[in-house]
Amino acid sequence: MLKGLLIAWTAGGLLPLGARFWWGFEIFSHFRLQYLAFALLLLVLAFARGHLGLGVLLMATMAVNAWPLLPAFVRPAKVPEAAGPDFVLLNINVEARNTEHDRVLKRIRESGADAVALIELSPALDARLGELADLYPHRVSVPGAGNFGLAVLSRHPLRDAVTFELGQVPAIEAVVETPGRALRLVAIHTRPPVGAALARTRNEQLRALAERVRAIDGPLLVCGDFNLSPYSPWFGRFETESGTLSARRGFGLGISWPATLPLLGTPIDHCFLRGPLAAVEVARMAATGSDHYPVRVTLRWQ
Repeated sequence: MLKGLLIAWTAGGLLPLGARFWWGFEIFSHFRLQYLAFALLLLVLAFARGHLGLGVLLMATMAVNAWPLLPAFVRPAKVPEAAGPDFVLLNINVEARNTEHDRVLKRIRESGADAVALIELSPALDARLGELADLYPHRVSVPGAGNFGLAVLSRHPLRDAVTFELGQVPAIEAVVETPGRALRLVAIHTRPPVGAALARTRNEQLRALAERVRAIDGPLLVCGDFNLSPYSPWFGRFETESGTLSARRGFGLGISWPATLPLLGTPIDHCFLRGPLAAVEVARMAATGSDHYPVRVTLRWQ
């Protein structure tokens, strides 16, 4: 029994290596942490029962799965002293079916964010966003009957705000006019890669988004639900093609989905940045009734 499990788990640890070639293998890549946790238990049992060879093979596949997790603990560079007030962004997928709107509005107020990227905005919640006008008088919203409604809320004026199509779903781009500085914010929600067609669509969305983002000059934030973990090869490819860097690097594993099954959690809600900006904190906020946790990102001008 143990020997068979060791062989199966060792072989299973190699499946993420095929993530670039088949959507089914990519699914395994998002849950490397869970793989490592169970593999560690099996490794202890393997050595205790004398299965030394299988234990060594398991250690090798554990290393393969641990490697993509390392950037979560290594910051790209030391953040200098602030050159102005920090900019705080709340990236919050509220789940379209979530009816606990009071909790959502409360969490937004508690965040202290300068701007909010709100994902899966339903018409019912959009109708209540006016209750936040005292804090966020500037707003662009595209509510949807499905899972792809969006909004950007801001304490500061929004300039050149547009909505655009990203793989047949809406996305928002706007310039946030903070005092003395301006940055461009893009809010998106990609398709979930559950099936060959949807995985292909999501990857096409990432390529189109990268192309659009690369053409933008100046300070930039791209935030939303990417339906993509940092452990997938498509994540690093987006960073490279867009010329951005994930704000999450160096701030731990920070799962954001599913809030309903945290033991299976993986980070799929992200903020990518470029320009004279550096992340100084990436923190998960308390749940709102959604299957995603809100993610609060603090950025510092350099």
